[in-house]
Amino acid sequence: MDNIDEETIDRGPKFEEQPLDTIYEPQDIRGYTSIDCYADAYPSALYSWTRERAGDKIDIDPSEDDRYTMINGRLIIHAPSAIMQDDGKYQCTARNDYGSILSSIASLTFGCKLYFGYRVKSKTITFLQICNLRLEQGIHSRLYS
Repeated sequence: MDNIDEETIDRGPKFEEQPLDTIYEPQDIRGYTSIDCYADAYPSALYSWTRERAGDKIDIDPSEDDRYTMINGRLIIHAPSAIMQDDGKYQCTARNDYGSILSSIASLTFGCKLYFGYRVKSKTITFLQICNLRLEQGIHSRLYS
């Protein structure tokens, strides 16, 4: 009986990793963000990505916009920007000769970490004593959408 390598049995794609919602902070020193999906398939799956914004679905083509890079199932967006309308819902498609599948939808939004400045005054309380604490408003940032 021959030994069959199960890794080389023809099969359509099955997602091993689905894309996750991402919040990109414009001050991120890396200057890019990525969204990942990975499908187990033989032969290996080919990947494509679409973005939906305001009801319009757009195929992402790195050959037409050099801000995008696709490496297998990873979509990298260089210098993402709300002005360039990079925010929205992203979906990955994995396909080979035996089928194609759509990933779950992941949202890309823009925002900043919220920083609240506050002063802490020490207060000693005993076990089960009720205590009120007041935080003074500090500097904070708002989320962009």
